[in-house]
Amino acid sequence: MKAATPTTTSLPQSTPRKARWLAGLLLIIPILVILLYPTVQDYLRAMSLITRLENPHAGGWIATTDLHPVAVRDTMFDFRDKSIPARIYWPRGVGFAPGIMVVHGMHEEGINEPRLVSFARSLAATGFFVMTPLVPGIAQFRVEAESADLIGTAAQSFARELGLPKVGIMALSFSATKSTRRPLGGWQPSARTTTSPTCCGSSQPVRPFALMGRSII
Repeated sequence: MKAATPTTTSLPQSTPRKARWLAGLLLIIPILVILLYPTVQDYLRAMSLITRLENPHAGGWIATTDLHPVAVRDTMFDFRDKSIPARIYWPRGVGFAPGIMVVHGMHEEGINEPRLVSFARSLAATGFFVMTPLVPGIAQFRVEAESADLIGTAAQSFARELGLPKVGIMALSFSATKSTRRPLGGWQPSARTTTSPTCCGSSQPVRPFALMGRSII
């Protein structure tokens, strides 16, 4: 009797190829996560900020993404032999962050205007150091050339305090015209300085602004 010949079952030829493809994919995914994480994190922080600006009491994971408790202190800066009030908002637990100076519009409450306070707090909670300087002329509904110089001096003072060459500027309403029309007290806004859309028929252009830190200095 002839002995039975053992039979072998061969694996499909595509199996090694699929295994190599899967191994390559598993290697690429962590690399993509590492490369894209900063960008994704920035967008999530931006979405969190916008959500909280729309609703200061918003909840949910987007609104609370990378959220920091905020500390506030009143300060002064010198301008032409005068001490000008300002307010600093900063995120607790953050050692270094970009600075944004927010200039109030024509409102008698100046840096105490509730919407400005809420806006500054929201920026600080997102991870920015924020300064709101009082501009007396604008707060008192006066159109004065020296307001632009005062804004520039405030920006220089804030930048020195943070140890940065420059800070971002957000100017609300009429203040936007004073923040971009000419050099601010010897301090020229960079191409990335921002202002809000202006009022009163001004055609002053809005400059580009990125919400997240690494783009505004």
